[in-house]
Parts: sequence; structure tokens; C-alpha cells
Amino acid sequence: MKVVVRELGKIYRSFGRTVRALSGVNASIEEGEFFVLLGPSGCGKTTFLNLLAGLEKPTEGEIWFDTDLVASARKNFSLPPQKRNVAMVFQSYALYPHMTVFENISFPLKMRKTAKQEIRETVTKVAESLGISHLLEAKPRELSGGEKQRVAIARALVRRPNLFLLDEPLSSLDAKLRASTRTELKTIQRKFGVTTVYVTHDQVEAMSLGDRIGVMREGKIEQVGTPEEIYDHPANPFVASFIGNPPMNLIAGEIIRESGRYQFVSEDIKVDIPPEVLEASKIQEPGSVILGFRPETVTLSHPGEGKECINAEVVVVETLGKEKVVHLRVG
Repeated sequence: MKVVVRELGKIYRSFGRTVRALSGVNASIEEGEFFVLLGPSGCGKTTFLNLLAGLEKPTEGEIWFDTDLVASARKNFSLPPQKRNVAMVFQSYALYPHMTVFENISFPLKMRKTAKQEIRETVTKVAESLGISHLLEAKPRELSGGEKQRVAIARALVRRPNLFLLDEPLSSLDAKLRASTRTELKTIQRKFGVTTVYVTHDQVEAMSLGDRIGVMREGKIEQVGTPEEIYDHPANPFVASFIGNPPMNLIAGEIIRESGRYQFVSEDIKVDIPPEVLEASKIQEPGSVILGFRPETVTLSHPGEGKECINAEVVVVETLGKEKVVHLRVG
């Protein structure tokens, strides 16, 4: 199922206070795509998911599932959640503690009054796919974090949803388990082919999981693209600094033209700008700019050894095993 949102906005009002959670969001999520919404806490990611799920009504704009309009602020219309065939996995798993794993997974099917034999067959098949068949009689308190996560995913998948929504589902797992569960999630999504929207503030999750990434800030999507496009060609300084660990180096300065060459100047920095960089940045005239470059593109050398050098002082060296992160002070 394809999802399209047009000029989507959401405003909350309480105790005389107005909070704009989303503003003019436009996005198109293709059928079968793993779309990741990435941004800092409070930028509107969860609100976006709640609007897709029908848990909230938009204040502005529209939501379309294929050719069906499911929400419109102008028409004061919002299709109820139970009619959208959307499955959601929450950050807290939200498993019923008094039920077994089988009962948790089968709960959505029971609510639909599905036949008992079909319930058993469906739950068994999904449990096998996720490697939790041996846990069907266990209670949630007997499970590890990763196992609980797979049960929550199984409960969502048995509904055979057209749209799969995940709200920071890995944030409560430890680093090692988070890494292995990321791989499982991607495999599961590919296997079932369900259109998926995944919300996270973790750029590693976004880069490793997403077919495309939408970077959000303060209720707006700043850029949408593949992980490579977002990393190599960020749309603005926010995206450039938010993606990458360590983040991109950003230095404010000016472009000047001297002896027919364009140069970047900032305090005691003065370097030539290669023609291909000038062309890619679409800069026509001298003026104020921000120079951005990734840490891995920098080569350290002793003074006078490099052709294009920026003089800097080494402040801290972080040894991380396979690499070292060197912090430099410039100017």
C-alpha cells in the first residue's frame, strides 16, 4: 500500500497553550518500502505515526492510502483506526502480562472473531517466521527484551496489515541486542513485504534500516532521500550535523574570488575550492557560506606537508578500537 500525506499539520491546545507538533508535512511512502522517520525528541515523529494510525485527527492536510482518503482536516473526516488495517508496535511493547505469548499474538484475531483453527494456524506460522515457536506458552515476564520485541511484532503481523508502524521499538534494548534485532527487523519486513514506517532518533538505526529516510525537525521534514543521499548530499546544516558520527564539521566563512580562483576564507583559514565542489554547490558569486566536510575525509599531517592545509591543534584523541576520533581546535 502506498501512503501519501499532503500539507499535514497537527496543533494541540490545552490550558490556553498552543503547540504545533506538525507543520506542512508532505511525504510519499511507496508500496513495500521501509521508510524511516529520523529526528530529535519532540520533533513530531510519534504524532506523525499516530495520525497515520488514526489515533489522532489532523488539524491540517490530508492522508491517502493508495486512492482512498483516510483523513482530511478540510472535510473534517478521519477514518477510525479499526478500519485502516494498520498495525503498530509501541516502544514499551504493550504486552498483556496475564496472557501467554500465544494469547498475546492471537488477541487481534480474536477481536475480529476469526475462527479458532485459523487463529492457531496463523499464529503458528508467524511465530515460526520470527523464531518464537518455543515461547508460545510462556508469559511476558519470562521473556528477554528481544523476545518481547518479537512477540509484539508477531502480534502486529498476524493482522496482515497494509501498513506497519514502529515507534522507537528498539530503544529499550542493550546495544548488542539492538544491533541483532535491527537485522531481524529488516529481514522480517522484506519477507512480509509490508509498507513500513519506522520512527527513531538513532541515526545508526535509520541508516541501516531505511530504504529512504525523512529527517525531521520542529514538525517539518527537512529532507527525504536514500541513506547515501542524506549522508553525501545533506540539504542544510541541520541534516549535515544530525547524520554521521562524529557529525560533519561545519565552519562559517566567506567565498572570495582572487586571481580567477574561488577560495574559502574564515579567520586564519584560506583554501582553494575545487571546481567540482563549486559546481555541485551551485555557488555563482562570492558571499557568506558554511563549509562542511566529513571527519573521514580529513588527513592529518605535520605543518607544511600538505598542499591545502588548515592549521589546527589536537585537543583530545578517542581510541575506539577499529578507529580513533581526533578532536581539533581551529582558530
